[in-house]
Amino acid sequence: VLSLYHIGITYFCFDNFLCILNLHVAAQFQILQYRISDITGLMNREKTLRKDQKFSANSSCFANKCYETFKKYIRQHQALIEYCKKLEEVFNLIVLVQILVFSMMICLHGYQILI
Repeated sequence: VLSLYHIGITYFCFDNFLCILNLHVAAQFQILQYRISDITGLMNREKTLRKDQKFSANSSCFANKCYETFKKYIRQHQALIEYCKKLEEVFNLIVLVQILVFSMMICLHGYQILI
């Protein structure tokens, strides 16, 4: 019974940790999605702030700011994709071994019940 307790904790620790990391990445992608969808609102707010000044004089500054913001979002997206790849590399073998071992344990336990 004690070993079953340790096996259960070991099994659920990796699963819960992987689930938390996946939820974190999904939330980061949703935040990025919101920021990208709100980029037009950011541009409109910037235009209204600069309404007092001539827009033609500041249009290159405004374009550069929009370009830098978009570049920042692209870098964040690339970093999130790279993080997902690393996460898959780390947990790929662990999850495979876990599935194989626990499937074997369930089969052996079922065989033991039959005998």
